[in-house]
Amino acid sequence: MPTTMINGADADLKAESLLKTYKAINHEDNTRVILLALLTYAPTPEGKAYIRGEILKHEGDQIGMKGVADSILRKLLLPVIALGTKSHVSPSARTEIKQLSLSRDNYRCVVSKAVELSYFYTPETVEWNPGDQWLPTYASHIIPLSRSTKSSSWQALERFAGFRLDELYGDRISNLTNIITLTYDIHSAFSRFLVWFELDKKNPKPNVYRFRKQLPSVPGPPDGTIVRISTTDPDLPLPHLKYILLHAALAKVLRDSDMGRWVDGMLREYERLESLASDGSNADVLASGLHATGLTSNSTLTNRIAIYYIWGDPSHLAITTTYAILFDMASKRINSDGTLIDSTPGVLGAWAQFGKDYPFLNVEEILESSHGVRSIDTLRRWLRLDSEEKLNEEVTRFESEVIEHGLVLLPGVQKILDTLKEGQTEEHPGWTIVTSATRWYAPRALESVGIPLPKHMVMAEDVERGKPNPDPYLEGAKNCKVDPKNCLVIEDAVSGLRAGRAAGAKVLGVCTSSSRSTVEKGEPDYIVENLTKISVRWVGEKVEVTINE
Repeated sequence: MPTTMINGADADLKAESLLKTYKAINHEDNTRVILLALLTYAPTPEGKAYIRGEILKHEGDQIGMKGVADSILRKLLLPVIALGTKSHVSPSARTEIKQLSLSRDNYRCVVSKAVELSYFYTPETVEWNPGDQWLPTYASHIIPLSRSTKSSSWQALERFAGFRLDELYGDRISNLTNIITLTYDIHSAFSRFLVWFELDKKNPKPNVYRFRKQLPSVPGPPDGTIVRISTTDPDLPLPHLKYILLHAALAKVLRDSDMGRWVDGMLREYERLESLASDGSNADVLASGLHATGLTSNSTLTNRIAIYYIWGDPSHLAITTTYAILFDMASKRINSDGTLIDSTPGVLGAWAQFGKDYPFLNVEEILESSHGVRSIDTLRRWLRLDSEEKLNEEVTRFESEVIEHGLVLLPGVQKILDTLKEGQTEEHPGWTIVTSATRWYAPRALESVGIPLPKHMVMAEDVERGKPNPDPYLEGAKNCKVDPKNCLVIEDAVSGLRAGRAAGAKVLGVCTSSSRSTVEKGEPDYIVENLTKISVRWVGEKVEVTINE
């Protein structure tokens, strides 16, 4: 099939058209404005190409496109504002970076030219004029991430920027090229992305910027004021242009998408919740975004249903209160456990037999690529059968071999399921199983380990598209009479984790079948070693899930 190539301008128009025709899922869906602002203000062609590619990749996939916007909100926009207010180096002029930035910037704010107040009694140290103001200044970070910021936020920022930021990783975040001296009021506005610097469009010159602001009432001189940045010492580098333009791009994205207002409100709510448990909306995005900043190690926020502040022992975290838990069932990968069932012995025996029956199979390669994938999809891909009837027969035979060679219930599962069954009702079932297994295999596998078949279970034949598509978990939520965003998906496979996220659910990854680094590729909201690390209890019609590390 011939490949149709479109140039960047046409691709931009197509991406914009897709966004303009995007239909919001609900009144809180800001996908259109977020992605349009990102596409418009990406600071480099590479950054623009990334955003454009994410939009075009999800053409016709409303949930996928919303997932992109939610991910950027959670990993990028929320963390940069959360950390922006904490981005200044200590206000003490005794700190090394503060001293260096003051020396470079002539002991004054680069915008207002106010002189650093701490030198008032030693004016011989600095150059000043009788009419100068004396005010406290801050060494403000231009890019306000921190040494503890999660790698996912760095990655999201680099993709939007279109260039690497490794020169700012860790302690290097306070590199002078990422520091600018500002008075407290301007620093506060700058760190909240209410003011920014941009090049003069008509007459751009090195280190000469226009000071821009969202509103006239925001601190600083009038909008459009020329600001010249210079150094008193050639060995002390000036703020890097690419960081200043990236900051400006983020400011304009937050302005045009109105997400700055939303995030700021969420952060104020978070500060209030640090001393008072409360109910709140959009806490799922807030919790995940704050986690990305690295600022929330001693507290936790949960999903949309309820928010809990954890007093006392931080090793017991009530991560969510949900209307339904959607479990994956079992892995079909050698040397692997699943979520509920360890099928290692069964899978080993089944593939050993099929390896004999089909000598051309590379069993090792199959096992590495089939984790979380439906048996029928795996066997269709590898057995090269020309008959659908024969394929279905082989699926049944394969799954019979798995059961015959043995399945084991994983630790912690029985206790969780017993608790869930005690409180469930017809109207509020509280849990079900969403599996890539067939109707033939699933009930027999569950029966072999003593798990009764859930009434609302989703199996391979119930959906046209299996994981990593969201269809299985959307169907599971529907069967439980619950909005997917009010569900918690528990999964061990990357494909399943991605399916849960695409469905809009919260996702808990378990490291029973893969290393933690592999599970992280599915971008779960939480990760535990296995289900012995969590406990559940009914709270009215909802289920509270707690991590006990």
